[in-house]
Amino acid sequence: MTWITPEFKRDYIDPEETRPTKYPNPYYLQLARKARGLSIAELAEMMDEPKSQVGKWDYGEEEVPREKMFKYLNALQFPKSFFYRQSPRMKPETPIFICTSDSYDNWLKGG
Repeated sequence: MTWITPEFKRDYIDPEETRPTKYPNPYYLQLARKARGLSIAELAEMMDEPKSQVGKWDYGEEEVPREKMFKYLNALQFPKSFFYRQSPRMKPETPIFICTSDSYDNWLKGG
């Protein structure tokens, strides 16, 4: 299921998000890890790196060294360009929806 449609992106996502960054963006490091269903510990094991170090990279406390990015690319199987984008920023007029788990469950059931 695609959460961000082209129309939503056109109308609500700041176009600056597509500008590349010099260093890997922790937002996308986390996003890729979570998309693969991995914990920091599991990713660290796959990368043969200490869990504490991968956690620092994952939370943006330290920049990922260039030579270590190859381990990320191999472990997560995402293209390099994925990690070098700016974090998406919403335009000020973007509507915010808050949904409780009960109302979400109800919505899923068509109610």
